[in-house]
Amino acid sequence: MATEYNITHDQGTDLNLLLTIADQNNVPLSLDGYQFKGQARTGFGVKTVAFSFDFEVLNQITNKGKMYVKILPSSTSALSITTRTTYVYDIEMTNDNGQKVRLFEGKITLRPEVTR
Repeated sequence: MATEYNITHDQGTDLNLLLTIADQNNVPLSLDGYQFKGQARTGFGVKTVAFSFDFEVLNQITNKGKMYVKILPSSTSALSITTRTTYVYDIEMTNDNGQKVRLFEGKITLRPEVTR
């Protein structure tokens, strides 16, 4: 079951969330061999992706289970928003055998940027 995590973020800026992925016993899970994917859309069932997340898995010997979930400035600066806009998102992890697990889901609210 995914963890619900809502985010508020400023359009056109960096977001770097340091997350630790753990098993059901709260033991950090080695992220070696896993692939990560995350997308935001204006609603469930909407085919168009508003923006995607990037991922940086840290050294799993010294930082087991840790990774950064990122939104790059270029991912949101091109969006045409004039008021706070809320998107739905999820982040999934897939192992080498194709088994997929949804890690996080929720809403992400973008505050529009003025300075360009």
